[in-house]
Amino acid sequence: MPTSEETRRQREAEDRARLQAALERVIAQQLAEELDRIAEEAARLAREKRERDEIIALILPMFYTTTLVALLTGRLHAVAHAFADRTAVSLGVTSPTVTDAAVRATQDWVAPFVADQMRKVGNTTAKVIAKVVDAAVAEGVDEIEIGQRLADALGGDRAVVRSRIIAATLSHATAGQASDNAARFTNLPIVRIWVSMEDTKVRPTHAIADGQIVDLDHPFTVGGYYLRFPGDPLGPAREIMGCRCVALHKRAALTRTEPIPNRLIGRNAQNR
Repeated sequence: MPTSEETRRQREAEDRARLQAALERVIAQQLAEELDRIAEEAARLAREKRERDEIIALILPMFYTTTLVALLTGRLHAVAHAFADRTAVSLGVTSPTVTDAAVRATQDWVAPFVADQMRKVGNTTAKVIAKVVDAAVAEGVDEIEIGQRLADALGGDRAVVRSRIIAATLSHATAGQASDNAARFTNLPIVRIWVSMEDTKVRPTHAIADGQIVDLDHPFTVGGYYLRFPGDPLGPAREIMGCRCVALHKRAALTRTEPIPNRLIGRNAQNR
């Protein structure tokens, strides 16, 4: 039987997971619209008989536009505020100063994070365009068909699936960063607890990590890797993709664990 503290902790983790999922849906919906727009542009360029490399050169900048970056950073600001505030309150700190400071610090982190993620998404899109166009040219199909294939490969249902994955990556990492920042700005002795959803969907390595306690500035060890928080983008895909775990914060004496250098975050813990 779980203790009352474990039951309370699990309920809080599930509440946070639901909050994050709700914020993710908003980001995913708007991002899917942007990806559809990019798919339509790629199709238009193909119908104009543009070469593969020219299509890629014209599409890639669309991932770095001020509009798209502003959209994502704006939505992630809402994620940061929600989780910074929730963490501060859970620690018994109701001063808006802590939440505001945590949100500002998180925003400074979000800007380069979004830029890096959009670079990766753009590079993946370029590979898809190259693969589709090369195959179509090899088959000898006309520019209308090439345009349709690009629209199918980049837009519609595929845009929806991609947008959900991207939104989850962005929001989960932002929630973790904002929560840790809020805890830091309380200036209290804090430890963090890894909490899984404790259902059949939880991967084995995360089930093992469930209940792991570390100092605020010490990473968790999950699946043999150092992770700053659930969904840490520096970690391997197999440990962060689709993760629904939560790191909760608690006032407690520090465990005085050995510091882990930043260069090892996301790396295999056995290769120190």
